[in-house]
Amino acid sequence: MPYDITADPGAIKHVSRGFSEIGSYLGLISEDREERIRLLKEACGGDEMGLEILGQLLPVVETTEEAVLGCGLAVANTRNVMDAMADKLAHTELDVLDNLTRRNRR
Repeated sequence: MPYDITADPGAIKHVSRGFSEIGSYLGLISEDREERIRLLKEACGGDEMGLEILGQLLPVVETTEEAVLGCGLAVANTRNVMDAMADKLAHTELDVLDNLTRRNRR
């Protein structure tokens, strides 16, 4: 099966918009990070059993929250890279067309 090696700046921008939406959702999830950790601490209470539960849950929750934040940043970076790639490709196509037009005029 042959591979399609064409590159369409519009298609790249379209895919980039998908990354933008995902990044927005991850950003919304990340906004309440401190509030969720505060609620966990409050729910566990200050007694011995609560502190034991908090000691087991807090590292997992913090790791999960950091992972969501990291994923959001990676998605935002992917969107930025794809947008730049699409812009560069569109600019390159214009340069090629301009060079072909100039060559044909000579």
